[in-house]
Amino acid sequence: MLKNNEYKLHNPLHRWLLKRDVSENLLEEIRRMDQLLKNSYDKLIVLSSDEETKRIYELRETTLADEQDRNLLTTEQMKRKTVIRMIEKGFKDIGMIASLVDLPIDEVKKIINFKN
Repeated sequence: MLKNNEYKLHNPLHRWLLKRDVSENLLEEIRRMDQLLKNSYDKLIVLSSDEETKRIYELRETTLADEQDRNLLTTEQMKRKTVIRMIEKGFKDIGMIASLVDLPIDEVKKIINFKN
């Protein structure tokens, strides 16, 4: 982190990045300098004090995490199907298959052995 004499408070991005790692006094000074940051901070305080808003946020985060898990699972399933289709179409070079579907060679061998 920058030393106090290295803070570039005239730079809005720098002020935004500093907001987490500064003293309360400097944070207040930054808020006074930057209306957008102040408005964001004020809104965050209001929202974080509302239990229903917190609950909705947590549900949204859970939903997003579940969606990422589903997407990852779907991607892995598609890779497996692609390996099987490539073998069925006559591809024999396991190294090339692994490279094309972005899987380790051992994983491609397991998919092929499971299929047979």
